Amino acid sequence: MSLVLFESRIYFNDYVNELKKRLQKKYLDKVGFTEVFQLLLTSKKVLVGHNCFSDLLFLFKHFNDDLPRELIDFKQVINSTLINVYDTRVIQKDNQFDDILTGVKSLSDLFTKVVDKVDVFYAPNITENSKSSFSFHNAG
Repeated sequence: MSLVLFESRIYFNDYVNELKKRLQKKYLDKVGFTEVFQLLLTSKKVLVGHNCFSDLLFLFKHFNDDLPRELIDFKQVINSTLINVYDTRVIQKDNQFDDILTGVKSLSDLFTKVVDKVDVFYAPNITENSKSSFSFHNAG
């Protein structure tokens, strides 16, 4: 144990504030992404992923709690915490979307086909620049 002497109360307060900042930084470094994941859970925002089942398993195992032993129990946990999860791979394989997905070979094709049919809050202008090596991402 060490003894620290201060010339005034101001120096003492500065020292205490600096210690608080260091402790908060250490805490945030340790907690890290858990804070982000907990915020995601409490916000009830829409979560969209492509083939994201294993990603959800990883997130819950490392940032929430132990995984349930049974798949049905995990589905109940997902449905009670992440209300709006959309897996584009599952949607792609669902027959009820065949009319929309006919001829779709990439995410840009899908976006172009549904942008006018779906209420989208923000629709970026996606264009391909022929002068660059840029190409649309194809996850399939």
